[in-house]
Amino acid sequence: MRRIAITTGLYVAIGMALLSVASYFVFVNVYNVEISFEQPPEVGDMVRVKMSPLASEVYAKTGFSIEPEIEGELVWHDEQKELHFVPNEGFEPDKEYKVSFNKSSTFSAALPGTSEAFTFSSVSFNRSSPSTGSYIEQNRYIDVNLSTMTLTLIEDGKALKTYPVAGKGNPWTAPTREGTFIIKTKEPNHFSRLSYVWMPWSMQYSGNYFIHEWPHWPNGARITSKYSSGCIRLFPGDAKEVYDWAKVGTTVVVHSTADRLPVFAPSTIESGDLVRERSESNVYIIKKGGNKTFKRHAWTDKFGSWYDHLSPFWQSIKLVQDGSLDEFITSRWVRVDAPSDMPESRYIYELDISSKTRHLMLCGETPLDSFVKPENCDNAWIEHGWPPAEIYTISLDEFNAYAEGEEKILQPSSSVIQ
Repeated sequence: MRRIAITTGLYVAIGMALLSVASYFVFVNVYNVEISFEQPPEVGDMVRVKMSPLASEVYAKTGFSIEPEIEGELVWHDEQKELHFVPNEGFEPDKEYKVSFNKSSTFSAALPGTSEAFTFSSVSFNRSSPSTGSYIEQNRYIDVNLSTMTLTLIEDGKALKTYPVAGKGNPWTAPTREGTFIIKTKEPNHFSRLSYVWMPWSMQYSGNYFIHEWPHWPNGARITSKYSSGCIRLFPGDAKEVYDWAKVGTTVVVHSTADRLPVFAPSTIESGDLVRERSESNVYIIKKGGNKTFKRHAWTDKFGSWYDHLSPFWQSIKLVQDGSLDEFITSRWVRVDAPSDMPESRYIYELDISSKTRHLMLCGETPLDSFVKPENCDNAWIEHGWPPAEIYTISLDEFNAYAEGEEKILQPSSSVIQ
């Protein structure tokens, strides 16, 4: 009986040993990971960690690390059992990074070989003279200027509308390709199987490269990476307008020519636009009222910080043919968008751009009155029969940029006397 007991105990010990060895190999297989560095066009630089069917989000994110540390987002895709790390600013070119994944757990803490490591570097792109493609003067096409980060709709040689480009390919490692292309396909919401992101209002124009709205993960969160790996991103709202205007077969010209700006037809100019004639340096803010159009000199790029819709200043300027602004009336009158308890909010001022001064206007109850007060100028303006749209409303920041000049009696603008 004792011999049988010893034999049984030996079998049990051998069985436990075999079970431990089997468990080790099962663990290694179940928790095996595959790490790679990729640059999908819509997301840009990305580390992909492929995992086993038993992996979980907590397990995946706990085990991931990268050296040197870099800010980015760590996204878990449960359906594919993949962990993606996307750096906010892209990886620095020619710099070595080490991605490690620690597979240790309570079950495996005592087992050897429970980590994976992967080393890579993001290679610099050898930039030669960029190709600017064909410069199309006529017809209907989309102009993408990567130098000014703008996208413009062109029809019959005239610009219809310009939109800011929200993102492009990383200029050091994966720049957006330049040249002349055509829209091949359109999808209201394209899903990328390369990086598992949704790309609203997508228009494929070359290979896996698209014009699309800022992409988002399946959970709805927009990705935080600054660069793509070649796709052209637009802001929400803008992308749908471009999508609705474009057709399959529409030409797309992508270039990086800073001085190649689209020329707008005067009929496309709207109130609030910044406008400059081709051979002139002066930039004007446009305002429309009734059957008249007014222009006011925007003499500094600080207008881009004084008014949100004019930022960035130089990228917001619409170019028109010489002479297009000749019929626009030059305004020198403003009121201030200030709190109602400030007297400046109730007055009309004349701006002298040459001396950068502002002048408080004094007015009677009617144009013929000799007794003048600044609060009477609204009534005097109406009595003169001048167009109210000639008075621009300016921000307090712009108001404070002018020196205070002497007070003046309100006199009519010769160009608008009726």
